[in-house]
Amino acid sequence: MKIYETVRTIRNLKKMTQEDVAEKLDISVNAYSKIERGDTQLNFERLNELAAIFDMNVMDLILSSEKGFICLFSENSQNNSNYYSGGDVALSQEIQKLQMVIDYQNQLLSQLRGENSMLKDMIDLLKSQNPDK
Repeated sequence: MKIYETVRTIRNLKKMTQEDVAEKLDISVNAYSKIERGDTQLNFERLNELAAIFDMNVMDLILSSEKGFICLFSENSQNNSNYYSGGDVALSQEIQKLQMVIDYQNQLLSQLRGENSMLKDMIDLLKSQNPDK
């Protein structure tokens, strides 16, 4: 995987737009899109800036492009981790689909927890109105 492909992949995994990254780099969107297309050669300083934006070590950014493998861990409210394997397109697409399924299931679980809590509150209210039952 080329470094510009790795940059694009990580940006997408981080759910950032080209505009977001360009703004943080203080360059135009057009200039940033040239980076992702491989039209602009990346120097170490720019790689370091990109790594900081992606909240990762610059060596991890460089090595992930050489090895064709990216593994990103993100701690969020649901403690999910995102993984991406750049070596096989079909595999990476399947992983992204599975991540979407997991995200959807987590949304459903959150909704069910809320409904469960509401039902418990209703039961407590009913019990307080009828203390002899």
